[in-house]
Amino acid sequence: MSDLSVSEIGLRYPEWQVEYTEALLEADPNKLPDRLRAAEAAISKRLEFLVGESNHQEGQALKHALHTVEVLKDDGGAL
Repeated sequence: MSDLSVSEIGLRYPEWQVEYTEALLEADPNKLPDRLRAAEAAISKRLEFLVGESNHQEGQALKHALHTVEVLKDDGGAL
């Protein structure tokens, strides 16, 4: 990746994708658990916010991201 920070990348849903992308890109296994927790919290917060909304695309993206975070947590960060 270039010298851009995750927050500078054009993310479609930055409310939660910043933390999610940082977790996916974390190479330090000691930092990964904290990144995964932050991503999971951001995703869960956004899911709660969208309850009753009709944004199906973001809802699907959130569900996929949450599943990915859960897989990473279960595998100890290794896919």
